[in-house]
Amino acid sequence: MADFDDEQRARLDDVTEFVLQLAEGNFAARRDVSPRRDELDAVIAGLNLVAEDFGVEHERRQAAEEALRDTIEAWESAPAMFCSVDTTTGQVVQCNRTMERTLGRPRDAIIGQPLEALYRPTSQHLVRASLAALATGSSLPVLDHELVAAGGKTIVTLLSGAVVRDEGGAPRRYRLIYRDVGEERRLETQLMHAQKMEGIGRLAGGIAHDLNNLLSAIFGSAEMLRTEVVTSEGVEDLEQIIGAARRAAELTSQLLAFSRRTVVSPRSLNVNERLVEMDKLLRRTLGESIAIVSRTEPSPWTVVIDPGRFEQVIMNLAINARDAMPGGGKLTLETQNVVLDDDYVRAHHGVSAGDYVMVGVSDDGAGMSREVQDRLFEPFFTTKEVGKGTGLGLATAWGIVRQAGGTIDAYSEPGSGSTFKIYLPRAESASEATSTEPVPEVRGGSETVLVVEDDALVRGLVLRTLRRAGYEAIEAIDGLDALELMRARDQPVDLTITDVVMPRFGGRELAEKLQADALTRAVLFVSGYTMNSIALHGVLEPGRTILQKPFTQAGLLQAVRSLLDGQS
Repeated sequence: MADFDDEQRARLDDVTEFVLQLAEGNFAARRDVSPRRDELDAVIAGLNLVAEDFGVEHERRQAAEEALRDTIEAWESAPAMFCSVDTTTGQVVQCNRTMERTLGRPRDAIIGQPLEALYRPTSQHLVRASLAALATGSSLPVLDHELVAAGGKTIVTLLSGAVVRDEGGAPRRYRLIYRDVGEERRLETQLMHAQKMEGIGRLAGGIAHDLNNLLSAIFGSAEMLRTEVVTSEGVEDLEQIIGAARRAAELTSQLLAFSRRTVVSPRSLNVNERLVEMDKLLRRTLGESIAIVSRTEPSPWTVVIDPGRFEQVIMNLAINARDAMPGGGKLTLETQNVVLDDDYVRAHHGVSAGDYVMVGVSDDGAGMSREVQDRLFEPFFTTKEVGKGTGLGLATAWGIVRQAGGTIDAYSEPGSGSTFKIYLPRAESASEATSTEPVPEVRGGSETVLVVEDDALVRGLVLRTLRRAGYEAIEAIDGLDALELMRARDQPVDLTITDVVMPRFGGRELAEKLQADALTRAVLFVSGYTMNSIALHGVLEPGRTILQKPFTQAGLLQAVRSLLDGQS
């Protein structure tokens, strides 16, 4: 038999593991195979074979390997983001699939990066403090860590972790776990706001009840004194007391309306007809410097609300609009049949999905900051000068609408006017009569769509809707971010969906620049302002395609498909 060459020897000089099949049963064995050699170390015919039973060790090894595979799979598919960080360089050395998916970045774009590079600049100080706490064995502070995903999206997370040490006890790796708590924070904010408004409502109702008792005593005593006082000066003083008490009673009435403790007489109402009846009163109240424009739904659904309370809401909003336009301007009243879907409900605590009639009141005044909007419906909150407002008009409107089962939203930007949208539920009988209307077909697609929206909740909704329908969706947080992204991309998108009014510069400016650079083929504008107040604010020229907030997923996809098909 010829000598074995080096490759053959390498194959023979090995140790392998196998399962022997014997009559008595199978058992795991380790095989040591080597060529037979003579006393001169020359290979001769035959093989040396040594088999050693190691069944228990084999089973243990298989169990360990299976446990390792399970651990790796749990690491990769965990709902939280996992990563390991080198203690010396501060760079990410490993991450799981969840971190890739959540941040929208491939693994090789995360590994090797400093951990701080994954953070918002305002949160980067938390990285150093947290890693230092881990290294010293201290507990991590419960603080929100803001990570940056692709497209500039902020991911709010909570951090937990541990430190891996070498044999000498020195820190070698940080094992970190990031849990996405963005949805929790959003729900917490909604709940806190709802609880605050409910608490204020209970307080206001209690105060109003006690004040009414006191005012009743004041009225009664003053009326009794008036029958006994004979001097003109005394009668005049009593009339002043009674007049002041009446004004105080009006305030308590507004407080009770806010707290939803007033006795109301709701009935079926056609909002168009009621607005027509209010026209003369509104024009007389607002004055000649305010032009009133009405744009109404041809056949609005019927709603159920106390007519007097409905008029009070419209009047309060109209007076606020007038005060926001001291030099005169235009007030736009609109009505529209709308459908509020589950996405809208998730973003607005205490509202049910279904059919609503929207009544919009828009002005072209100074607009409001986000800080003002956050407190807009609180009792006694006002931005007006002392003596020019009680701070109860919007609070009263909020209470009346909520008592009718509806909701009220405000959309505004400094310098761009304001729009208030009242949503009143469609009367059940009218809803049942037309519930068999066919639902239009909604088609998706595979085109690339750029979504530009500064509101994270709206942006997330649009992105999810488009991606579920098959579109490739990329995002930007405002006009400037979108322009930088597209110029770096240097490849046009099929459609740009952009909010009209945004910080830095808005949707119209963005559309003009993108279309001038041939970076988008079509543009769909979205806005919280009503359709006609868009022209009122002068932010869009006629002929632009506008989708109003809030919109349904079906409405969004229909508008997208219509624009894309029009470009083909």
